[in-house]
Amino acid sequence: MFSLSRFSIGQAGPAANSKLNVACIGIGNRGWSAVSELMKDPRVNIVTVCDVDQALVHGTYKKAAEMKKSSELTCAELATVPFFADYREMFTRLSDKFDAVTVSTPDHHHYPAAMMAIQRGKHVYVEKPLTHTVGEARALRDAAKKKGIVSQMGNQGRATEGIRLMKEWVDAGVLGEVREMQAWSPTFSDHYFRRPAALPLPAQTPPSTLNWDLWLGPAEKRSYHESIAPVRWRGWWAFGNGMLGVLAMRTGKRLEWDEPAGRVTNDKALNKYVQVTARNGWKV
Repeated sequence: MFSLSRFSIGQAGPAANSKLNVACIGIGNRGWSAVSELMKDPRVNIVTVCDVDQALVHGTYKKAAEMKKSSELTCAELATVPFFADYREMFTRLSDKFDAVTVSTPDHHHYPAAMMAIQRGKHVYVEKPLTHTVGEARALRDAAKKKGIVSQMGNQGRATEGIRLMKEWVDAGVLGEVREMQAWSPTFSDHYFRRPAALPLPAQTPPSTLNWDLWLGPAEKRSYHESIAPVRWRGWWAFGNGMLGVLAMRTGKRLEWDEPAGRVTNDKALNKYVQVTARNGWKV
């Protein structure tokens, strides 16, 4: 997950042998993967967590307690660290207590959460897809460079043997001149997206455990519907990036390795798609 040793190289702050204090934004579902890996690393302290869904939070607390007991981990009990439902409040109140942040939220929160961390000089790990737009990704890149922080996007698909073998074949010239690459993926499973019978969606009452307003965050206000949250948001443009953001981020990364540096130069044209949102108090 984190390349922890890199956080100390050429960076001001704690000594290389001190522990890294981490804040976790989003600790259910995919967020549990980040939390569990950090809990197992003796170089890390999880000092605060943030999530908008109490059902997921309690599920993660239970799994964390069981893992800590069965694996005899020395980390703190996850349920004892400060908890926040709103990461803006977390940054305001505890920013001086942590060095790095993990972001494991629906896609529409990736940019504001990561940018808030970077602006405060925090190292950041963000699950794929990094952002909702190309412009947002470039804004994070520029901010990270300016602040001198270490950043990483979670893309485990790029670490698999198959995609790395393909790179080796291309680099070695085994395939000759590659003129075209094709990548494909299955459609969404029903678990991740269910096409509604009609639009607009009828209003439903959110679960009592879910803070729907905070879940929406920087997105436009709308009524809750089970076709969106907690797990089927990926097929809705306001919150996800469809299969481009789910699987193309893995198979499509193969193309990036062979794209000559600087091929895409029209930054001005691409940057018009920046979504620096200021709705509902979520300005970053």
